[in-house]
Amino acid sequence: MGVTNTIIAGVRSALVLEFGEDVYDILTERPNGAVSDKSAGGEVKSCLFVTNRIPRAGNVKERLFSSRQLLGNRYVRSVGLCVEYRPACVRVNPSAKVRTEALQKEFADVVDRLFTCLEYIEVGEGGDVLRGQSMQGEYVDDVLNFYVSYDVFVEYGFGEPELMESLERVPIVVRG
Repeated sequence: MGVTNTIIAGVRSALVLEFGEDVYDILTERPNGAVSDKSAGGEVKSCLFVTNRIPRAGNVKERLFSSRQLLGNRYVRSVGLCVEYRPACVRVNPSAKVRTEALQKEFADVVDRLFTCLEYIEVGEGGDVLRGQSMQGEYVDDVLNFYVSYDVFVEYGFGEPELMESLERVPIVVRG
C-alpha cells in the first residue's frame, strides 16, 4: 500500500474510533458516484467521506501533495486530505438548502471532533503516529469540508551499492 493510501486508512480508523460506524457512514469511496445513496441497512445516516481530492468550492491555498528532498535518498512527503461531512438531512434531499440553527450546531460539534481526532493518527502495521497540520474547515452548500495535511519521511532504495570483490595489500618499499 502506498503512502497516501496508508494515511487515508489511518484517517478512516481515527474517524471510526471517534464517530462510530453504527451512527455514521465512514467512506473512502463514493458509492456509485453519489454520496446521497442509502447505507447497506436502508436507513440514511450522516456521512464522513475521506478523499485526497479538494472539492471545487474549496478555498485551500496549499497543494494537496508535495515531496521535498532532504538528503540523499530521503524525502519529506506532504499528503493533504479532505474529510467531507454530509448530515443525514442533506443526504435525504441534496438539492434543498438546509441552513438551520440545529444544523449549524451539528457542524460546529463535528468540526471540533475532527480537530481532536485527526490531530494524531496511527498508520501502518507498526502503529506509527502522524500529526495532522494545517487543519481547517469550511461550510460549502450544506457540506462541511475539513482539510488536513500529514508529513511523512520516506526513503527510496536504489538497490544495493556495488562492493569491491577483493582488496589486496601490496607492500611498497621506498628507499631514499
